[in-house]
Amino acid sequence: FTRKESSIKECQRLGMLCTETIQNILKQSTCFEEFEMNLSQTSFFVDAYESDSYENAYKEYQNAVEEYQQALKVNHPNLSLIQAKMDGADNQCLIAEVASRLSKVEVFVSCLKINDWTLIFTPCELFSNLSDSLKEGQIEFIGYTNDFLMYMPDRKAYEMNSYEAMTTIFKKGAGEDLMSQIKAYFLT
Repeated sequence: FTRKESSIKECQRLGMLCTETIQNILKQSTCFEEFEMNLSQTSFFVDAYESDSYENAYKEYQNAVEEYQQALKVNHPNLSLIQAKMDGADNQCLIAEVASRLSKVEVFVSCLKINDWTLIFTPCELFSNLSDSLKEGQIEFIGYTNDFLMYMPDRKAYEMNSYEAMTTIFKKGAGEDLMSQIKAYFLT
């Protein structure tokens, strides 16, 4: 964050300051003969990960720690994957403890259109398969804006038990659902 403050409120303040600055620069700029600019924002709701009980998540974490310790002893060739599994199990403990009360996650998304360009700002790191599916023409996605919701995996990541899928607060299919909502709201 910043030296002034480390909070979401400060991030939002800085984001709005950047937005206002860009708008002012574009209004004063003479390098554009004509341009149109439109900023819109909305919240979408996607399914939250259905977490296991904390007790079960903690057992999985203990098993993952034991597996990692064993792998260390034998210098296992897939040590980094085993460590990622352990990290994911650790995050699942946190999710089970904190996010287990969530059925939906609010995802605040902004869309800035400047002439033919469309910039879509999301509070998470989208898997490229998700954003690429909507990148027709001059559309770009910018992550970790408006909030910090970590990873938004695609369905395939869940099937592969990727690190990102093991550490997310989103349910399998939430990424595809978010892309459908973004397309319907901003791109049609």
